[in-house]
Amino acid sequence: MLNTLIPTYQKWVPRNYLKKGKWRESFSSERNLLTLEKNGKVTGTVEFMTNQMDVESFQGPPKHAMVYDEEPREDVRKENLLRMVTAERIRELYCMTPTKGLCFDDKTEILTENGWRKYNEVVLGERAITFNLETQKLEWDNILGLYYNPNYDGILHHLTNKNFDAMVTPEHRWAVRQISTGQTKIALTKDLNSNHSIYRVADFIGTPEEPKYPNAFVELAGWIIGDGTFQKGKRYVNIYQSNTRYPQKCERIRELLTELGCDWKERQYEYGKGIASHFYITGDWAHLWRDVLPGKIISPKFLSELTRYQLDIFYRGLMESDGTTKDGKYEFWGQRKWDNINGFQMLNVMRGRLANAFQQKDKVHVNVSCVNGNTSVNYLKNEIVNYCGIIWCAQTRNTTLIARRNGTVYVTGNTWVKDKILDSFEENGNSIECFKLASVTNRFANVEVLEEILKALDTYDEVKMRLLGEFVSISGLVYGKLFNRKVHVIEPFPLDYNNHIVYRGLDPHLVKPSVCVEVAVDREENEYVVGCYAKDCDTSEIKKDLAERAKERKYRLGWAMCDKSANSTIKVLGDRNIYQELSRGENAVPALFTSDKYTGSINAGVDEIKQRLRLNEKTGKPTLFIFNMPENKPLIQAFETMERDRATNEDKSGVRDKIAEGKWDHHAALRYIHQRTVRWMPQQEDVPEQDGERYI
Repeated sequence: MLNTLIPTYQKWVPRNYLKKGKWRESFSSERNLLTLEKNGKVTGTVEFMTNQMDVESFQGPPKHAMVYDEEPREDVRKENLLRMVTAERIRELYCMTPTKGLCFDDKTEILTENGWRKYNEVVLGERAITFNLETQKLEWDNILGLYYNPNYDGILHHLTNKNFDAMVTPEHRWAVRQISTGQTKIALTKDLNSNHSIYRVADFIGTPEEPKYPNAFVELAGWIIGDGTFQKGKRYVNIYQSNTRYPQKCERIRELLTELGCDWKERQYEYGKGIASHFYITGDWAHLWRDVLPGKIISPKFLSELTRYQLDIFYRGLMESDGTTKDGKYEFWGQRKWDNINGFQMLNVMRGRLANAFQQKDKVHVNVSCVNGNTSVNYLKNEIVNYCGIIWCAQTRNTTLIARRNGTVYVTGNTWVKDKILDSFEENGNSIECFKLASVTNRFANVEVLEEILKALDTYDEVKMRLLGEFVSISGLVYGKLFNRKVHVIEPFPLDYNNHIVYRGLDPHLVKPSVCVEVAVDREENEYVVGCYAKDCDTSEIKKDLAERAKERKYRLGWAMCDKSANSTIKVLGDRNIYQELSRGENAVPALFTSDKYTGSINAGVDEIKQRLRLNEKTGKPTLFIFNMPENKPLIQAFETMERDRATNEDKSGVRDKIAEGKWDHHAALRYIHQRTVRWMPQQEDVPEQDGERYI
C-alpha cells in the first residue's frame, strides 16, 4: 500500500482540495488518513488500509455510540453499525424534532379494526390493516406508536389526481413498485419519480377461517342495509322491494329467508304503477341483524367476523340493493349516510378492491374498481404547498398503513425506528437506548416553536412526548412506567410440583382465538406467568389442549376463572353454553369458576395487578413476573401499550375510569385470575370445586 496506492493518490489528487495545496499538510502517515479541504472547510477524508487489517484496526478506536439529529436512512444506519462491531454495548441517540415528522395532515385517516380513524381517535395497541412489504399482502398489525405535532410549519407535498389525494411531508414513506424491475421498496415523497407505482390495495389475509354466521344471514344483511328498515324500539326487521321491476330480486330474498329458517311474512301492495313486496321478519334472526348492524350501519366489528367468502356475499347483497355497474370495469354504490360509506370502503379493502368515495348532490357514491392496479407517480400532480397545522402518523411493525384522504384510499408508510431499532435489539439482548422525538436534545430545534407547542399542551404525558421523546399515548397508558420489561420479564425456570401451584384464567370465544393464561404461585406468593394459550378452535379441542399442557408441563393445578359472559345460552348458535361445555365432559377444566361483572370490576382487577407490579420497598422486586417466551408476547404488549378508555367529551365530563381492554384477551384472562384470592396452597389442601352440579 505504501509503495503503490498512496503514491498514486498523491499524484492525481486535486491540489485545490489539499491544505495549502500541499500533500504533506493534508496526509497523516501515523493514521494513514488523507483530509480533503476546500475554502478552509473539511469536505471529506480518505482512510487507507490493507486487507490484513483486522476489524479493530479498521474501525479505529472502539466506538460505542451514534448520535443522529434526525431519523437517518436505514441503509446509513446499517453502514454505521459496521464500524461498531467490537462494541459490547451500543448506544444510539435519535434527536427527532416535530418539524421532521414522516407524516400526513389532519384530514388523513387510517384504517383500523374500529374503522377509519383520525389523529385524535387512534388508540395505541389497536389493530390496523397494513401492507406486508415481503408478501405484498394486507394483514392486521398492532399500532405501536403515535406521532403528533399540532404546530407544524413547513412544506407538504399534495399528490393528486381525480382518484388520489394525499398531503404528506417530504420525508414521508411510500410502498412503491419499481416499474422497471417489478421490485417492491420504500421511497420517500421527495424521491418519488416516474419509475414508481404506489400501492393502493392488495389481497387481505386477515379474515377468520371458520364462519360465525350462515351465508344466507350475511347476504340478507346486505339487502337490509340497502332496502331494509329498523323501527325504533322494535325488534323486527322490514325489507322492501319492487315486484314489478325486480321480480328476480324478490325471489332471491324469499330463497334466503327460507334457507335461513326465519319467521317472516310477505305482504304485497300497490306502489306507483306497480306492485311492491314488504317482507316482515321477526324472531332471533331479526334480533341478531339489529345487533350486528346497529342503527342499520355497516359496523367494523361485523366485517371482522366474516370469512373471505362471506365478505363477497355481503358485498353482493349490498350491490343488489343499492348498486349499479358501468362498462364492466366499475361498480357504484350510493348512500346518504357517511357511516355506511366508511363501512363499505373498509369492506372493499378487506376484499382487496380499490374503492374511492365522492360526493354527488345529496348522496355519496363509492366507485369500486373491478380491475385492481397501482397508481403510477407519472399520473400524479405533485404540488408543494406551505402548511401550518397538525401533522401526525401512527407506527406499525410492518411500517405501513392503509390511509384515506377525501375519500381516496392508498397504502402509505411510516417510521421504522421503533420497530427495527428499539424492539428488535431488546429481543436480541443488545443494549441500545433510543430516544424518539426528543426536542430538548436537538441543537437545531427552534425554541420559539417549542414554547408555542408547550402553551397548547394540557397534560404531563403530552409534554413528555414532545420534549423528552417518550412513546406515550395522549389518552394515557394503563400501566405506563409501572411495567418495565427489564424488571418484570424473566427467563423461564423449571417449576417445582410441591412448591408451585398453577391457576388459570380463561377468555373463551367462538369466532376468534380463545385464550388461557397460566400463573404459577410459589410459597412466598410471587406470581409467574408461565404460559399463554391462544387457539381458534372448538371447546372440545381447547379442553384437550389444556389437559395435555398441564400434563406435559407437570402443573399442579388450582382453580380456574372463566369470563362470566361465557355462561350464557346462545340461541342462534344452537343453544350453546361455552362455560358448561368447558366445565363438563371429557377433559373438563377442573374447579372452573366464572368471573364477576359489576361497576368497577375491571379496574378492581387492574388495581390488583398494579400492586403486584410495584417494587416492594424491602426486597426491591415486584411480585408479578412474566416468563420470556414467544407465547407470552401478547400479554407483554398489553402491559406496554394498553390504554384507558376515552370519552369524546372528556374536557367536560372528565376522564373515564375504564380501560380499552377489548382487543387484549390475554390481559382479560389474567385479570379474571385476580378476582379471587391468589395464594400458595400445599399439595394436600383440597382445591374447591366450581359452583353448580358437575356432569361427566
